[in-house]
Amino acid sequence: MSASGTQGTSGHGRFPLDALSVLPKLCKPKSLEPLMNIQFSNITPAIPGFAELKLQGMVEGLNMLRRLEENWLNGQNRFDMPGEKLLGAYADDLIVGACGLNIDPFTKITCTGRLRHLYVDTAWRRNHVGSGLLSEILKDAGLWFDFINTNAPSSVFTFYERAGFIALCDMDKVTHHFCLRKQARWYILALDAAPMVSCTRRLDHLLICSTGQN
Repeated sequence: MSASGTQGTSGHGRFPLDALSVLPKLCKPKSLEPLMNIQFSNITPAIPGFAELKLQGMVEGLNMLRRLEENWLNGQNRFDMPGEKLLGAYADDLIVGACGLNIDPFTKITCTGRLRHLYVDTAWRRNHVGSGLLSEILKDAGLWFDFINTNAPSSVFTFYERAGFIALCDMDKVTHHFCLRKQARWYILALDAAPMVSCTRRLDHLLICSTGQN
């Protein structure tokens, strides 16, 4: 997207109107290169290696695994509702990443999941571990959810957008949205008559995924 927000695209911006023709292609995960020696398994914060992974994130100023552990221990979130899961990525029996999927507690829209707490060991980044976790989380998520939301830090916006997530602007607790519905089509709902401009402005149009029922 240009500075004016009227032409082109960017890794972090809202899609312009002339990009709508490609949006249906983004409603399914992109293919990933095979991961070598990486295994995925259900985990809890009590597993060996989780504490070290959590501390590494905290040193980086990233507290997602600390919050995950706290909410697990106090019973607030144990990823035990239908469709929910908490996965770890393992390399030679060492946990090198984690990611969770919940029913989204911040929306009234049914069948919406929330991707949470995705973190990868710094030594294993750029080795498709994050993409592998994301693919594994989404693999059967369509059995339970139509949409997946996430609230990502700006440093990983490009990661999610390359995986097919759509960037949303000025949405509370949501930076990106992924469509899991089959035969879905994308379109814009105008919330007012203001033109689409840069993401620094209030969200004037909401990008949603629909089965086509009007």
